[in-house]
Amino acid sequence: MIVECGQCRKKYKIDESKVPPTGARIKCKNCGESIIVSHPSKEAPPPPKPKVTPPSKPEVKPPPPQIPPGLTVLVAEADDAIGGEIENQLRAAKLNVRRVRDGIQALVELDQNLVDLAVLAIELPRMYGFEISQVIRRDPSKEQMKILLVGVERGDRKYQRPPESLSGANAVLERDEVKSRLIRTVAEIFSGASPADAPPAPAPEQAPAPAPTPAPSSSPEMTASPPPPPPPPPPPPADAAVVPPPQA
Repeated sequence: MIVECGQCRKKYKIDESKVPPTGARIKCKNCGESIIVSHPSKEAPPPPKPKVTPPSKPEVKPPPPQIPPGLTVLVAEADDAIGGEIENQLRAAKLNVRRVRDGIQALVELDQNLVDLAVLAIELPRMYGFEISQVIRRDPSKEQMKILLVGVERGDRKYQRPPESLSGANAVLERDEVKSRLIRTVAEIFSGASPADAPPAPAPEQAPAPAPTPAPSSSPEMTASPPPPPPPPPPPPADAAVVPPPQA
């Protein structure tokens, strides 16, 4: 460390390690003035600034789809265990439910009553569910009816085709999914979340092709317009005298 005499401004180099903590006093060799030597004050480094993390925005999840209350549902299922489970869940959702056990009865009910949703087992006695779906989709009066097909057990017997290829059904639910996914699937059908229920995208409009411009002729022909016809002679006055021709 460097210290300076306050009287004659002479500078001295002092070993800082030999200066006691309480300081020391030396005598200037040039002028005899006493020089007080102390340890330089060491400022503590400022504490690090705390990191300010902006509050994270809570994730807003869309509300789950809801089933419109009061809908009329026809359930066509021959198995009493599966059919009873479907019927109980739909009644608990405040829907009006009717139950049949074969395909012909389902057709009669659909013909005689207004139905918002048809829950059809794929394997029904006397007529398969996807055959009933074909009949429904050919009837313009039932255009707004939704169709849910209930498949068979998983495994080799599971129907692998998408619901829209199964005769226009809005969704397909396997039998082992009825208990856990029936209500949500029905809600998605009526909320428009089912891909089979989405209308086809309109084709992009194409601008009309410009009309071809005729190529100019290298030697255009000039056609003269015909002269206008001469005006008719004015009629003679009504009171003009008639002069007879001279006699020879």
